[in-house]
Amino acid sequence: MTTHFTIDTETLSKSPNGVVLSLSIVPFDFEEEGVTFKKLVKRGINLKMSVKEQVKTYKRKLCPETMDWWAKQDADARQILKALDTDLTVVETLEQFEDFLHDNGYEKKNSWLFARGTVFDFGKLETLYENVNREIPYQYNMVNDLRTMVNCFTGVKDGRFDTDGNRDGFIHHNSLHDAASDSMTMIEIYNMVLNGEL
Repeated sequence: MTTHFTIDTETLSKSPNGVVLSLSIVPFDFEEEGVTFKKLVKRGINLKMSVKEQVKTYKRKLCPETMDWWAKQDADARQILKALDTDLTVVETLEQFEDFLHDNGYEKKNSWLFARGTVFDFGKLETLYENVNREIPYQYNMVNDLRTMVNCFTGVKDGRFDTDGNRDGFIHHNSLHDAASDSMTMIEIYNMVLNGEL
């Protein structure tokens, strides 16, 4: 069985060169039995990044509209905005991202990487790689839009389909929770299709 990965970012701008607050990655297998949202959260990783370094060293952008949007989110989601001594540099983040992929069964020619769209999250990630002149570790043709999968198999048009699956403890706009929930949704839809439920 092949391990695939879902990524999600939380940011301070819509720009490809916007500040990234966090990068999360969740490994999953479409055919794994007994998987739950909580299990996916536990096996994923959330890499919280230094805002100060991104702005001062790499001139990454902040967007007033995005800052205003964050002010309206729940307190649990806004925790990511607090600077910590443990916040990672860009290089540290990318090193840990790569280590996590390889430690969790990543296969360059077989593992798919998913996000909600191929522009927003992957665009931010790839400009981080450009900032530090580091080679992107995945192949461009293994990048996938999970919205397309959801839309095609369910008939929705916005990439959002309620599978009635358990998401106890889910925090909206927490990148690890978002990546885990998206992974769970793809697993649920995959199994619905196999069982003739869609």
